[in-house]
Amino acid sequence: MKQQKKLLVLLVLILILTPSTLAYGWPLANGDARNSLYSSTTIVPPLEQRWWSSAYGAISPAVDGYNVYIRRNGSPVELVAVDLVSGQYKWDLRFNDQPLPGQGYYVNHPPISSPAVKNGIIYVCSRWHLYAIKDNGNNGEILWSVPVATNHPPIVTDSAVYIADFGYILRSFDPKTGEEFWKGQAPPWTNSTPTIGDGIIFTDCNQAINAYRNWGGRYTNLWTKNMGATEMGQIVYQNGMLYVSQGDMFYGISAATGNTIWQRRLPAKVTDSPALGINNVYINLVDSSTVDLDLKSGAQRWRAYGGTGGHPLVVGNVVYVSGIDSITGLDAYSGKNLGTGTINWPPVHKDKLFPVAVAKGFLLCRNKDYLFGFLPTDENIKIKLDKILTYDFYQLQQEIIFNRLPVNINGRVLVPMRKIFEILGATVKWDGTTNSVTAMKDGKVIKLTIDQNTVSVNGEKIVLDVAPRLIDDVTMVPVRFVTESFDMQVTWDGLNNTVNLSGYRDFPVQKLVIDGQEIPGGTPLRLMYNNRIMIDIQPLFPYIGGTFTKFMNEVTIEYGSDKVRIIPSAPEESRFNTKYVGTKPVNAWSPQEITNELWGSGHCYVDLGYFAEPYEWQTNWDRANKTLYITTK
Repeated sequence: MKQQKKLLVLLVLILILTPSTLAYGWPLANGDARNSLYSSTTIVPPLEQRWWSSAYGAISPAVDGYNVYIRRNGSPVELVAVDLVSGQYKWDLRFNDQPLPGQGYYVNHPPISSPAVKNGIIYVCSRWHLYAIKDNGNNGEILWSVPVATNHPPIVTDSAVYIADFGYILRSFDPKTGEEFWKGQAPPWTNSTPTIGDGIIFTDCNQAINAYRNWGGRYTNLWTKNMGATEMGQIVYQNGMLYVSQGDMFYGISAATGNTIWQRRLPAKVTDSPALGINNVYINLVDSSTVDLDLKSGAQRWRAYGGTGGHPLVVGNVVYVSGIDSITGLDAYSGKNLGTGTINWPPVHKDKLFPVAVAKGFLLCRNKDYLFGFLPTDENIKIKLDKILTYDFYQLQQEIIFNRLPVNINGRVLVPMRKIFEILGATVKWDGTTNSVTAMKDGKVIKLTIDQNTVSVNGEKIVLDVAPRLIDDVTMVPVRFVTESFDMQVTWDGLNNTVNLSGYRDFPVQKLVIDGQEIPGGTPLRLMYNNRIMIDIQPLFPYIGGTFTKFMNEVTIEYGSDKVRIIPSAPEESRFNTKYVGTKPVNAWSPQEITNELWGSGHCYVDLGYFAEPYEWQTNWDRANKTLYITTK
């Protein structure tokens, strides 16, 4: 008896130290519980990188709506939530748990599994526990946890959470409470992530495929199929069939009986999980090729080269395969190369880039350090706004980050309403009874109604080409109409798929009246999008008892006992060299805008408030009569 126990312990240790099947983190395409690596979404290359996020040690993300959850395998392990549209960080949850008695075997084999999401709950393994986590918007709340050590992702259904632990047994938990099922039975053995199909659980262990029916508190074994001595790849299920690789062999097996329906010898060994299309299965091989087999017969339709191993991902009629710092799309019917997506930042390190998930038009890819969000080039619409602080010869721009992607509908770009009005400084009122929105700024009133082309500006009716509409519960409005209505300049850069918004308007010839005296020559005036007035300060100070000195790229102004240094090329360094300016301490205010026109035009535009606010000047711009009044006394 003691000898048998020793042999059993030895067998368990061998299993622990033996690599399991090829797929540690089996990606979910659109959260599909079949894990078939298929999405019906249409994403056609070429692709552009939209964002990146640190994802050290991550295998695959879990996506729920517009939230992406990444399990980072650091010390400690952490779950990170980022925004799908921008990749911006939202919150993180760190797991500082310790191994429980009996888990010490796994210290040198830290789990690298992926999270899963079902019914709004995130399921993720730290090093030593399985957690159920609720996303509260700005943090993650742990609902329950149970001791589990694994390097496999949880598979979640409405009724159970399944996970293969390091002891090579399949465990099952209640997704709501974490209570473990099958307490009265020895759990099934498994070497890999289970597969679920038609309520049946399929596992592989010791070169055999097992089919189990879960009855809640117990399970029954339906059949077992011995596959021989060679290690198997990940089992996948579709329409009553199982598909699995074994070395250079690939099998189609009846899920009901375990009988082999067809088998095919491949040109080379399989690298990772296959991806299922509607009628075909796509498999990456160790010789950097991808093959397409018919699901019914196993007949090969095509073979294409150019990948670098890993698993493919089918998105509509495109098969995405990995590359070095890039991703390649192959035509699902012919294998033809349709185009690529390449990492543009951060600097690349010649790493393999794997396709891992699809969501809301994004193709998510990862290498060993980062997760990347890619979009088709023609759908990666950018909205750029002149920066408030600009410098050198160039009018620099910043991209406006929305919580939904801008969309092009019949040649008109629509953007999220609330964000664009916030940028413009407009006040917004929403009327839920009429599905209408009213935006107000500086006496101008704009009214729009969802799905109606007729809008009004100060009561005047205007008919739009494209009506405002709800997309994913967000009100989208035509960017050109709303920005031009509030006196912004809009241009379309078709080459770069970019809408450029100029946040200012120039008024070249304006009278300048200081303390009742008109200054010869007047001044050019620039009105910013937030109604800040910028003027050329060179003619201003000599008329109010100050001096203006320009040396290279710096301007020095002396006024009373104050000395002001302005560096248009570095606005953040522009400052007063005194603790007080007029009657206000320096730290009570800051410059608003500084733009550089020292080269070329010879102007140095500065926000009038830069001086008017601390010195308590009175200013008034009579736009109709092209006159700017400044009272300094």
